Amino acid sequence: MSKRIDVRRIIAIFMCALIAAAFMPGPGGISKVKAAGWYADEGERIYLGVNETTAVLEANVIVESGKYTFKYKWKKYDEDKGEYVDIAETSSAVYNVTGINEEEQEWLCEITDQNSEKDTQRFVIEQSSGWREDHIESYYVNKGESPVLKAKCQFDEGCNAASLGLSYKWSKWNSLTSNYDAVPGTAETLKIPAVNENCEYRCEIKDFRGNRTVIYFGVTVSPAKAPLFKVAYLINELKPKYQLTLADKAAVMAAKAAYDRLTAGQKRRFAGLYGNWYTDTLKDAVAMIEKLQSETDLATEKYNSAVRAAKAKAVTKLKIKVLKGRKARISWKAVKGAAGYQVVYGTKKNFKKARKIIVKKGTVKKVNIKKLKAGKKYYVKVRPVIKVRNTNGKMVSINGSWSPAGKFKAKK
Repeated sequence: MSKRIDVRRIIAIFMCALIAAAFMPGPGGISKVKAAGWYADEGERIYLGVNETTAVLEANVIVESGKYTFKYKWKKYDEDKGEYVDIAETSSAVYNVTGINEEEQEWLCEITDQNSEKDTQRFVIEQSSGWREDHIESYYVNKGESPVLKAKCQFDEGCNAASLGLSYKWSKWNSLTSNYDAVPGTAETLKIPAVNENCEYRCEIKDFRGNRTVIYFGVTVSPAKAPLFKVAYLINELKPKYQLTLADKAAVMAAKAAYDRLTAGQKRRFAGLYGNWYTDTLKDAVAMIEKLQSETDLATEKYNSAVRAAKAKAVTKLKIKVLKGRKARISWKAVKGAAGYQVVYGTKKNFKKARKIIVKKGTVKKVNIKKLKAGKKYYVKVRPVIKVRNTNGKMVSINGSWSPAGKFKAKK
C-alpha cells in the first residue's frame, strides 16, 4: 500500500532549514568581529565634578580566542554636524580628554585589529554644572499682597551662585501680546507689585559656561491657599537635613511653628496640595535640629565638667629654696594632667605688678628666679595649666587654682 506524500510538510521543513542556515556562524552569518574571537566592551558613562576638566577614556576589548593587535580611532560627536568627527588615532587603549567645558560630551572609539576587523565602544562624559533649580512653581497669595519670588537653586559642595557666575533675567507674561515682557531685576529674588489678579513670571538662569534653565512662577490669588503656601515656602527654604547646623535652628523652628498654627482642616488641605514631601522634610529637619541640639548640649556639659575639674586642680607641696646671688628655686608636686604651669612672684602680698614665668611642660616641677633684690621679701604662687577639648573638638588651655602663697627673703 503506497504512502501519501504531504507536500505542505515538506515545504515547511525546507523553509525552517533555510532560516536556520541564515543564522549559523560563518560567512554571511553573525558579525565578523564575534566570529574573529573578540569584541568591544559595553560603553561607559563618566561623571566629572564642576571643577574637573579632564577625563580618561579607556577602551576595553573582550578576547575570547586568538591573539590580536589593535588600533584605536577616537571620535567625538559634533552636534552641529550631527555625526562623529575623527579626533585622534592611537595604538593605546587610553585617551585623555582635556579642556572639558560642556555639560555632556559623547565619544566613540573605533577598534580595529590586524585583520581589519572592527568594533566600537561608546563613552559619555557628564560634567556637573554645580547647580540645579529647586523652587516652588505655584505661589498662592491674598489679594493685594506683594510676594517675593525666589529662583532658588541647590549647589554642589564648594559651589555657590558667585563661583558659578549665575545671572538672573526676570520677565512677566503679557496676555495681550502673548509674550513675556522683561521686568527690572537681576538678583535671585524678585519682589513683585501688589497682586490683584492671577499672573505669571519666569526667570532665566545662566552660569558662566552657558548652562541655562528657565523657571516659571504662577501667582494665584487664593485666600484659602495663601496660609498653606506660606508654610510650604518656609519649608522649601530649609537646607537638606545633611547640611543643617544649629545656625539653621531658627529657620527650622519658624517653619514648624507656622505648620503647627494650621488647623486640622488646613493640614489635610496642605497634604493634598503639596503631598508628603513637605511634611516629611519638615519632620526630618526638626529631628535633625533636635539631634544636633542634644549632641551640642552633651558636648557642652562634657566640656563644662572638664573645665570645672581643671579649675579645681591646684599645685601642692610648694617649696622655696633661697640661693646665693639673689636667686631662689621654686619647686612643687606635679599635677596629674597638667600641660604646664604659671609661676607668679612679686614684692607685694596682693601680687600687684607681679612677674610671671610660663612653664610649657607638665613634667617640669621647678624653676629658678633670678635678679632678685637682696634683702627684699618676696611672695610666690603657682597654678597648673590643663588642656581640655572644647565643643568644637579643639584643645584649649584652662588655668587651675593658685597654690597658697609662699614667701621668702632674697640673699645677697
